[in-house]
Amino acid sequence: MPLLRGTPEWDAWRARISATMKGRTQPRHLVEKRKRFGIKPSDETRAKLSAASKARWTAAHSKKMRAARKPRGPWKMSEETRAKMSTSRRGRPAYHPRRVEYNGKMFRSTWEVSVARFLDRLGVEWQYEPKSFFFTDGSRYTPDFFLPADNAYWEVKGVFSRKSVEKIAEFRRLNPAIPLVVVDAVVMKMIAPNDGLDLRVRKINSWK
Repeated sequence: MPLLRGTPEWDAWRARISATMKGRTQPRHLVEKRKRFGIKPSDETRAKLSAASKARWTAAHSKKMRAARKPRGPWKMSEETRAKMSTSRRGRPAYHPRRVEYNGKMFRSTWEVSVARFLDRLGVEWQYEPKSFFFTDGSRYTPDFFLPADNAYWEVKGVFSRKSVEKIAEFRRLNPAIPLVVVDAVVMKMIAPNDGLDLRVRKINSWK
């Protein structure tokens, strides 16, 4: 049976609620409700609420809360863990959450699919990620495409991160005899289904 305002049961329930909330800070939803409906507590009530809040937030409690909110530094992987993970991934394809299917193969981006279609239109034989190259620090680098006829690798890059630039530079330093062509946004604009594409691919392969 619901309580009716003004009845003894109602008064007893309000007394229990008041006794329970005594010494506590006001809930946020009540504060927001007062603001919404323009209900303002008296100066005496505000003084009591302020005193109760100050009593709760002691110096020890404040220190504990600040320690809990203290930002932690970025998590860093140790060199030993990095080397173990690199070794465990050897011989496996590099992980990438995004996959695009073309001609029965799974690619990592739509740009790579565009390059594969471009080479197919020209009748150029290509292989997708056939080999990984390992560096002295244990990391590895897997170029996207290999063109056996030109003995050249193609790397498709839409966005260059610092890590990508370092890997490409390290690959070229360790393998100066192997051409590595970086297919960026400028080269992608050259890839279009019209005449003269065989001349364009030879021009691209001449870049090192």
